Amino acid sequence: MKRNFLIAYGLVFILSLVSAPRGWGSEEWTEWPEELTQTESLQLNAAPIDNSNQWLVASKVVVSDSQKNQTTGEDASWYRISGHARTRYESRQNYDFIYDRPSVDGMADNDDNFLLTRFRLSVDIEPNPYLSGRVTFQDSREFGSDVINHDALDRSGTDIFENKTDLHEAYLKLRLGESPWAIQAGRMQLNYGDQRLIGGFNWGNTARNFDAAKILYQEADFSLDLVAANVVVVDSNAWDNSNDDDDFLFAYATMRNKPQGTQDFYLLYRDNDDLNREIYTLGTRIDGACGDLDWNFEGAWQWGSSTDTVAPTAGSGEILDHKAWAASAEIGYTQSNLACAPRLAVGYSYASGDDDPNDNENNTFDNLYPTNHLYYGYMDFFSWRNIHNPNLKLHWKASDKLTFKT
Repeated sequence: MKRNFLIAYGLVFILSLVSAPRGWGSEEWTEWPEELTQTESLQLNAAPIDNSNQWLVASKVVVSDSQKNQTTGEDASWYRISGHARTRYESRQNYDFIYDRPSVDGMADNDDNFLLTRFRLSVDIEPNPYLSGRVTFQDSREFGSDVINHDALDRSGTDIFENKTDLHEAYLKLRLGESPWAIQAGRMQLNYGDQRLIGGFNWGNTARNFDAAKILYQEADFSLDLVAANVVVVDSNAWDNSNDDDDFLFAYATMRNKPQGTQDFYLLYRDNDDLNREIYTLGTRIDGACGDLDWNFEGAWQWGSSTDTVAPTAGSGEILDHKAWAASAEIGYTQSNLACAPRLAVGYSYASGDDDPNDNENNTFDNLYPTNHLYYGYMDFFSWRNIHNPNLKLHWKASDKLTFKT
């Protein structure tokens, strides 16, 4: 897979020379496109990556004298440098719901207190309207825990706390001339729909990223992403690599400006050789609004083969037929004529579970690569699998910078 991504990078670069405007990359280039010409600026704004996780981003566009437009004398900024810093303190008491655990099973209590920090430094480039890219380095650390063993969690896919300075994103995106087609390749986050099945899990201190290649089609009312990806596995003591034995292929289409709102259709395929799981997911999602009324629906059906456990380990379990499904619905109403714009919503989420451990089927829905924290509480004990989840929501805006959610 790594060799394939090197080939993809080379292809993007070669095609960028073919697709670029006449003169780009040569002595004939004398004028920058107007949309890429901007003066030096400093921005400070709230920039949430997901609804449960906000921070301040300070970014500065840095322009050197060599970047000045030789014809107009104006600044021609084709790159942008931005940064991100976040800290969070967590205290976990009786986190396993076993009071006085040493007297129960002889194991130590898992009460714990620790501080999490995360820093990111990103460079975005756009040397012409056809080629863009991003590189992000991330440093995630944990301080003070008496329980977490990062060495034991390395390469297990479960260390969401610490990943010392590493490459989080590094990709190029090439627009193919004036057509609606583009290609993108490299290391990146994947966020689709409501992130119930594909999300960057930015609540986790290390987040989630993939080594991926995309073929993109983009029109005003329709888009299609064809993606091949391998999830990157955290190693706090070495450079991260993706798991070549965990392949994720999918097609994701979006139709906009429909009577029902925006509607997604997707077909997902995950083949995890380590865990003997080969699962297809076919689904759709609708997100729309009419006046003060809004709605969101999603449903997915799964089939394939998997082991007989919800969280299998390598080489364990009998291979069973996998048949499962999940659905969610939410309807909300916003009193928009009030200054606080209160919104009341009612919703229900369901995902199938396995009701007979002795048959030849596994009916537990696999929610793949989700951002569970958006929907199932701050402790993240639950997910979109084996669940009935009615919910009632109330949002109101106290000021332009303060919103309450219950």
